Amino acid sequence: AEAPKTMIDTDAPNAAAGAMPSVYGLTSGLRMVEALVEELFKDALLMDADEELPLQTSYFDLGLTSLRLTRIKQQLEELLDLTINTNVLFNEPTVEQLVLYLSDLLAAAPSAAHLPAQ
Repeated sequence: AEAPKTMIDTDAPNAAAGAMPSVYGLTSGLRMVEALVEELFKDALLMDADEELPLQTSYFDLGLTSLRLTRIKQQLEELLDLTINTNVLFNEPTVEQLVLYLSDLLAAAPSAAHLPAQ
């Protein structure tokens, strides 16, 4: 079986990764976010787990409705204990952009996973 494809080169050296400790770790955090987002989008789009989700195609072009996107946003906020800017979801509507946005949020607030939701 082929290794799962990731949109980010996790083998590339990253000087900042060792500079600031993170509860997730840079590579595992990116993979975790990507896997979670893919799972939620595939479920919402009624895709099988083994189907490839186009990461750079607008999720609206893939058939996602704004109502389902709002539900995914709520699920991600609950699972990651973050607040997601709704404008990001509509202004940059690809799975790849969402994963990068969420990864940046997690990196900026590494202790957020230990705080109760507000």
